[in-house]
Amino acid sequence: MLRSLMAAALLVACSKSAAPPKPFTGKLTIDRLKSLTMQSVPVCAGSWDEDFAKVQARVGVPTKIEGNNYYWAVKEGDRCAIVSVERGECPPSWNKPGARLVSATDPMETTATSTTGNHDKCVRIASDAP
Repeated sequence: MLRSLMAAALLVACSKSAAPPKPFTGKLTIDRLKSLTMQSVPVCAGSWDEDFAKVQARVGVPTKIEGNNYYWAVKEGDRCAIVSVERGECPPSWNKPGARLVSATDPMETTATSTTGNHDKCVRIASDAP
């Protein structure tokens, strides 16, 4: 009986998942934001809550949320950087139902004279930062 109780207690202890990581609370910088590349973001890997917590642990709470798109943007002088992830459903063939982190953009750094990226959008979103 004691052996059964110990085995059950061990099974329960091992089945508990670790608490999600806490969001980053320091100052968001362009360098920190640029470390969040598409390759470092888990797309359709775990649940939305798990994967979104991993992103927030690296770059904090989103600067702006528009529908299913979550943005982080920061402005330093005339430079601005932006990155986003999207909440949605994975393709049915992946057999992963439920809300997931389905896409992520690589960070884009812009300036007012940049010919690529959307500097105005970056500055607008960065200005929404708490």
